[in-house]
Amino acid sequence: MTAKELLNSSAVFFLQGKYQEALVECNKAIEIEPKNSSAWSFKGSILGKLGKPEESLQVFDKALEINPDDAAAWFGRSGALSQIGRQEESLVTFNKAIEIEPKNDIEWVAKGVALYALRRYKEALGAFDKAIEINPRNVLALDGKGFVLNNLGRSEDALLFYDKVLEINPKSASAWDGKGLAFAKLGRLKEAESCYFKAIKFNPKNASIWGGYGLVLLGLKEPIRALIAFNKSIKIFPKDSLIWNAKGLAYNVIGKHKKVLNCLDKALQIKPNDTLSWIGKSISFMKLGKQEDALKAINKAIEIDPNHPMAYSVLGEILLNLGILESAYEKVKISLKIDENFSMA
Repeated sequence: MTAKELLNSSAVFFLQGKYQEALVECNKAIEIEPKNSSAWSFKGSILGKLGKPEESLQVFDKALEINPDDAAAWFGRSGALSQIGRQEESLVTFNKAIEIEPKNDIEWVAKGVALYALRRYKEALGAFDKAIEINPRNVLALDGKGFVLNNLGRSEDALLFYDKVLEINPKSASAWDGKGLAFAKLGRLKEAESCYFKAIKFNPKNASIWGGYGLVLLGLKEPIRALIAFNKSIKIFPKDSLIWNAKGLAYNVIGKHKKVLNCLDKALQIKPNDTLSWIGKSISFMKLGKQEDALKAINKAIEIDPNHPMAYSVLGEILLNLGILESAYEKVKISLKIDENFSMA
């Protein structure tokens, strides 16, 4: 077989998700044409899919050594850098790819994602805008812009972009998910519930969507349905501490405080220094009448975050329960000093 035929075979395996087989065929192509930058670049993409970003980076560098103007290699290199947490370098590399192919809307979308990861939100919006200018029907760019606007608290604006996505692809689970979050942030929980229901219909194996749906149901004062949603989320991805915390909240609503503690213990196994989990444990111990355990948990929360007003307020309540009145009032004063608007109510 020729190098071209081997690369075509590799591409077929790649599209089928058979990355190891794709790598074998690609390596054969490189043996025949060791100066083929496209072959090296494609090998880099395969290694990325195999979860080997460091090797992937070396291979993209090899492709660029052969052809410094290979935009695909620059683009792939930026992805590899992002995978290993070198976000600033990744952004520089995206810019190289865009210099070569300034009209490539996909590269602008990727740059937007990289900028968002660096918390450069306004620049991220600019990158998504550029992608939309090049291709107004690029659903990734429209969805990405909606996502950033949502996270900036501009949920009304975000809805406009999610609607544009859904005009193009009514089955976009990502857009329905984003739209649900936007409605939830606006306090329009019934509309949010409807959106999450559609998101789940189109992507029932997404843990994040089930988690968002559960939080909306909790807001609608439906803790039992919320627990079902959280359990679905945890079954798909059990390592999300936020969902374990949310499940604990649902159990708290129905007064099952021992189960709350079980959930918070799971959350703390994943994220041991989560202040809110320790505060939640302390409150649950209080409700179970275990004041000493509550005291230990809240002291741990304060050790992690000495400036958390809720922690001092809870500590004040525990000391009050223990009859240590002077210290109790002192801790409440500390919580108000940190945040004068804070209230446990």
